[in-house]
Amino acid sequence: MTEMPRNVVRFERLMYSSLGLGIIVYLPLDWKFVVAGDATFITVLAIVVALYVLVVWLVARRRQNWLRWVLLILLVVGVPFSLKGIYEGYRASPLIAITTTIQDLMQGLALYFVFTRDARPWFRKSREIDPKVFD
Repeated sequence: MTEMPRNVVRFERLMYSSLGLGIIVYLPLDWKFVVAGDATFITVLAIVVALYVLVVWLVARRRQNWLRWVLLILLVVGVPFSLKGIYEGYRASPLIAITTTIQDLMQGLALYFVFTRDARPWFRKSREIDPKVFD
């Protein structure tokens, strides 16, 4: 299988869109740290964004099946914390609560796509030699 399945493409686009949405909404709220040159904040933000991009790239482009499962486990474990944060955050900022909800839904849908029948063969290891290679 050489062409990326449609649902893996959807996974990749949804995950990157979720990240972009978070950056667009949250960065202006924390802009005071960026303008002040808070090196710790900027460093942590850069590391988190880089790791997120790396994990999505490894799942979608490098077919890392184990990372796909790690993402699913993190999503399931994080749901109660996310729900609590959304509930508590709604009073302080409805925009953040709504954005967090949208991001969680995007990531959940993305993970659904990467576990569908269409996507599963993308993550299987080839156990036999392709006879076309030797023609």
